[in-house]
Amino acid sequence: MDSYAVVDPATGETVSQHPAIGPDGLERAIAAADRARRAWAAESAVADRAALIGRVADLHLERRDELARIIG
Repeated sequence: MDSYAVVDPATGETVSQHPAIGPDGLERAIAAADRARRAWAAESAVADRAALIGRVADLHLERRDELARIIG
């Protein structure tokens, strides 16, 4: 079975190994993510979602140097 490794770019260490899911598995995963997103949107206020997204943006800005090293 095909698989892929999640590798820590800072150390080169394999963090975990996962089986490949193929096109059908990918479609199921996308559908499940979409259902979860729709449920979250239906159950939460726009202001709450906006605040959460704003917090994510703040965290990205706070850690931008670290994130740049990881992806660089």
